[in-house]
Amino acid sequence: MNPCKAFFATAATLSVLMVSTAAQAVTVTLRSDLTDDGFRSLLTNGDFSESFVAESRMGRPRADRQVGINSPIVPNGNGGFTGGNPFSQGTTQGFTTWEKGKAVQFSLEYTGSVINYIVNNVTLSTTAVTGAVNGMFIRTFAGATGSTSSLTNLVLQGFGGIPDLTSNASTNKVNYLQISGITAPFKITGESTFNWTGTQPTGSNIAYQIKAGNFSEPSPEPVPEPITMVGMGLGLSGLAAARSRRKEQKVS
Repeated sequence: MNPCKAFFATAATLSVLMVSTAAQAVTVTLRSDLTDDGFRSLLTNGDFSESFVAESRMGRPRADRQVGINSPIVPNGNGGFTGGNPFSQGTTQGFTTWEKGKAVQFSLEYTGSVINYIVNNVTLSTTAVTGAVNGMFIRTFAGATGSTSSLTNLVLQGFGGIPDLTSNASTNKVNYLQISGITAPFKITGESTFNWTGTQPTGSNIAYQIKAGNFSEPSPEPVPEPITMVGMGLGLSGLAAARSRRKEQKVS
């Protein structure tokens, strides 16, 4: 079985086991194995599709956006990709000032019809996307020499705290955190910190993205174990009750 399909099949099994105790069976995985090429392969293979991307980047003050709600990156069928620019509907890009090493609060909320992205008191909002979202990838990138991009104090509403994510230009320029099993509405909050040495970088040389979208369904394979376990549990309980009643009848 394809490793990606195997992972999704496992996640589906866990969802079945947890459905009776939680509205959402959320799985959070630090994907230290995933590179940008690997993520693009997920898109190309159809294992994951982006719905929208909330982004913060260095940009250039008043000349190039620092925050945006971007359209999905979609394979173009020729080995490349299209999309990735801010949506044309709503307020989907803005400017802010990054202070070296200073933590900045952010929040991303998706109601199922409205996206609200607030960064350093800049508010972006759009209704360009409507529909299901069942997961996301959070990506940090530090491409400028001596730079870092860090996300800390991350909280997924209704789930709780999730791991910090940091990229460092000298060791690991890019990192991914994978979250699956969510449904709209959802909200994620946290703090981001950009740091660098020397001249302040520009563009996307320091950045992070929250890539909300959909994991494909796993291959149609029967997953009898959880159902069988539940059935056996009920059967054993019924058998025990019947034996108890017979004992009571004999005593009386």
